[in-house]
Amino acid sequence: MKSKLCAISVGVALALAGTAAFAGSTATTDQFGFANGATVTQKYNANADAYIGQTGSLNQGDITQNYTHGNTDATINQNGFGNHATAYQASTWGANSDISQTGVGNYAKTDQTYGFGQDAKIVQVGYGNHAMATQTGNTNADASISQYGMSNVATSTQKYGFNQDATIYQVGALNNAMVSQTGSYLTSHQTQVGTANHSVVTQVGF
Repeated sequence: MKSKLCAISVGVALALAGTAAFAGSTATTDQFGFANGATVTQKYNANADAYIGQTGSLNQGDITQNYTHGNTDATINQNGFGNHATAYQASTWGANSDISQTGVGNYAKTDQTYGFGQDAKIVQVGYGNHAMATQTGNTNADASISQYGMSNVATSTQKYGFNQDATIYQVGALNNAMVSQTGSYLTSHQTQVGTANHSVVTQVGF
């Protein structure tokens, strides 16, 4: 099933109240398989673009874009069974979110608010992996999470900083990586290969 709706149509379908400013916003979904679900909510945006592509069964993709400015993009691609991805963008300028999952039971979420030029990318391949990237109140922050294997967990939190960069790369099973950054030109790179490795990075600056 393929559908493409302009943001005005999405707004009507969701019965959004008030006078909306949907300047060139679009929402597109492509789904192939059985019992997949896709939800796109766009409200009071300028040039927001959302895409969800899913192949398989029981996958769920959700994108919310509210009060965004500039060219704000959110993309979700999922292949397999029972994967779940969520992208949330609100009150931010020029944010970009890209989630790609292949396998079974993977979960990914990006949350971008009150920033400028935020970029978050999550790639997961395998079974039962879990990834979250949060960016709040920062400028040109970059977050990248890549996980291959089974039951790996990665959490990246960047807020109240400037030009933050966080990269997490994990291969194997039961690995856990966490990064939290507050300060200003902060950079963190974590790589773990194997089983049951654990890494925590916390940086507070200014």
